[in-house]
Amino acid sequence: MVLDESIIAALVAKDYNGLELLIDKYGLTILKTIHQILNRSEERSYQQEVENEVFYTIWKKSATYKPELAQFNTWILMITKNTAIDFKRKIIRNQKFQSVATLPEIRKESFPLEKEQFLDLLAILTFEDQLIFLKRYFYQEKIEDIAKDLALTNETVYNRLSRGRKKLKKELSNHE
Repeated sequence: MVLDESIIAALVAKDYNGLELLIDKYGLTILKTIHQILNRSEERSYQQEVENEVFYTIWKKSATYKPELAQFNTWILMITKNTAIDFKRKIIRNQKFQSVATLPEIRKESFPLEKEQFLDLLAILTFEDQLIFLKRYFYQEKIEDIAKDLALTNETVYNRLSRGRKKLKKELSNHE
């Protein structure tokens, strides 16, 4: 079995045999780690890119490895884990932001209330009801999360939303 010291020495010397030895000894572990982190179907297409990035990073940073701080396999797995997590974050971030060019055309009439008007309208509700409304309709939080955050039951949150909607609807009809 090849010793880590010989792999490290070859990598530091920028000898491609060191990279081959690294892949032979740790390649399967690196691939398994990447596949565990990038495990969703939309992330699988990035696995090869992450693999390449991990091997390149190890190749590039091999001279910075310090055996007194960590074992070689731990150092490798930390690079692998961090690289895969960074890619996962990037994938999630890209999924959350849809290009404006791909959004459907929205007419101004589809937004009867501007943000400021909505917040002004909420002023007729109690402070706690305002908070519930903002969490539900402005921040799009789930009923369960709102109930948990405010130490209420789900039923109480539903009831307050229902009563609040009726109050707001009545207020809007008074201003028409």
